[in-house]
Amino acid sequence: MLRKFLSVLVLCLLVTGIVCAENTVTKNIVTVDVGPVFTGLFFGDIASFFDDNAKKAKDDSSGFGIAAQYERQISDRFSLAGRFAYLGAKTYVRFADMDLSSFSIEGHGRYYPFNNGLFLDGMLGYVRFMADLSGRDPHTGLNMNLANNYLKLGAKLGWRMDFGKPGGLILETALGYSYGIRIGSDDLDKIDEYSYVFVPMPPPGEWKFASSVERNAVQAMVNQLFISGVRMTIGAGWRF
Repeated sequence: MLRKFLSVLVLCLLVTGIVCAENTVTKNIVTVDVGPVFTGLFFGDIASFFDDNAKKAKDDSSGFGIAAQYERQISDRFSLAGRFAYLGAKTYVRFADMDLSSFSIEGHGRYYPFNNGLFLDGMLGYVRFMADLSGRDPHTGLNMNLANNYLKLGAKLGWRMDFGKPGGLILETALGYSYGIRIGSDDLDKIDEYSYVFVPMPPPGEWKFASSVERNAVQAMVNQLFISGVRMTIGAGWRF
């Protein structure tokens, strides 16, 4: 009788231990990514690298970015995540001051091939890009408010370090690439249609408010910074 009681007791302890172990598995991770912050801090230098027209404006440029992500661990090797990101910058090119910004909502799927910190990340998201341009000529001060919508695809390879297991501090870094596909018409086409008369002395002449120089500069920033281009993750968060 005692032997049976001890056997049942041991079995109950084992089952209780397994249940408790399952309940203590941490499956939620909240991360703040400061990678966009560095993009904002060095926006002028990065923009001038991709477009020659922005070189003269790099010392008069400023920006800020941030991203937040919630990740749910589905298994040891798979997880799903939702991410929100913002990037904004101010700069100028020739006759136009530019206030540029983008907001993105992304869905991520992650695969941990070796059941450790290394991960592969695939992304599908939506981005809204906005550009407010104002003429630098003091006699006109004409403004343009433009906006485009994009579908964004991306992939990255990264490494996550987990401190204080089974939960606690998380640090991660990753490098990848994203690509944007415009949804609907291109609002930036209005740049080519908008002009005003600028009269220098001498001689009189007509200048476009935002001609090919400004259009190419904005397009380069869209293609390499705000929508598409190389993406760097430097994240810190908490696993619970």
